[in-house]
Amino acid sequence: MIEARGWGFGSVAAVAIAGMGFASFAKEAQTAVLIGGFASSICVSLLTYLKTHRVEEKTDAIGAKTDAIGTKADKAVENASVAAGKAEETANLVQENAAHNDERLEMLTRSTLENKKTGQAIYGLVNSQSGKQLGIYAVMARRMANTSAAAGDPRAEDDARIADQAEKDYLEHEQKQRRVDDAGEAPQHG
Repeated sequence: MIEARGWGFGSVAAVAIAGMGFASFAKEAQTAVLIGGFASSICVSLLTYLKTHRVEEKTDAIGAKTDAIGTKADKAVENASVAAGKAEETANLVQENAAHNDERLEMLTRSTLENKKTGQAIYGLVNSQSGKQLGIYAVMARRMANTSAAAGDPRAEDDARIADQAEKDYLEHEQKQRRVDDAGEAPQHG
């Protein structure tokens, strides 16, 4: 009988809470008092009913189910707490990664600009050297053609064609380089 009464007080409390819950929806104080009074009278009736043996057995079964639900609710609260912690941890990680990625992007941008400058410098140097080599080759080919022509060498005609092509290649290179230099795509060469 003690167990039934103990559970009965829980039921009474639940009904009282439910009655107060309904009372909170009432728009007027008088209605809230009526609902509260009605809930109280139900509570008294329940306490009387719980004195029987049959109610005691049902009360035990309901108590076991309530405990199981309570355990599940506690586990759900625990899981929700863990999930909230993981969500916060993930948000912090995303924030850290975003900051790291911004730093990395800035570093890559600087590196790309430096590489572009280096590439332009190398391009200017290589083109400058290519121009000088083509110029030297054109002068040497022309001298060879003039020397072979003056000596009556049978290869003088071939030497003249080679010298003409070398001078043409040199002039084309210089024209292309001037267009690039004028467009600002590469540093000036000397």
